[in-house]
Amino acid sequence: MKDNCCCCSIFELIITDNSSWIKSRHFRIGVRVIASSYEGPRIMEAMTDRFMVKDHRGESYKKHYPPSLTDEVWRLEKIGKDGTFHKRLAAESIYTVQDFLKLLSVDPNRLRKVRYIEN
Repeated sequence: MKDNCCCCSIFELIITDNSSWIKSRHFRIGVRVIASSYEGPRIMEAMTDRFMVKDHRGESYKKHYPPSLTDEVWRLEKIGKDGTFHKRLAAESIYTVQDFLKLLSVDPNRLRKVRYIEN
């Protein structure tokens, strides 16, 4: 924004994100006054220089290593969230990594059967 600007109060702010799926992570903020919302001298539009935004959206849905015992079982490798194996495990009341490891140590054959059920 320009150096010689004044201060003002903003009572209603609407932000639109028109970024594309290409992740440049650089944004600019542009500001303009809607003509019908203000009576007085014309207020010029303003725009910031570009700046980087560190985007962490979706990271809570990723698998992480090593998974903790309380993590949902789909966080393990080779198990897709809401995938066939995940649904089969849920049908057997295996919801967490800990549930999976318990079954693996107590009854590995049952776990194998859950994994390789023929449809």
